[in-house]
Amino acid sequence: MKMEGTGGSSRGQRSEVNALQSSSSKEKRYSYTIRRCAGAMCVAEIGVVLVSHRAEASTEETPS
Repeated sequence: MKMEGTGGSSRGQRSEVNALQSSSSKEKRYSYTIRRCAGAMCVAEIGVVLVSHRAEASTEETPS
């Protein structure tokens, strides 16, 4: 389900890019950059959390 949501957001970003090209507003470019970075950070954070959880789980299993 997350994969589908990502695909939808990427389509939305493309439409935003087209809007930026037609409008040379720095504010729009800035907001688009923030959205794009925020999305990337969210994905990175989720990946880090999953990796850290797996590492903790494997570490706990080894001693016990």
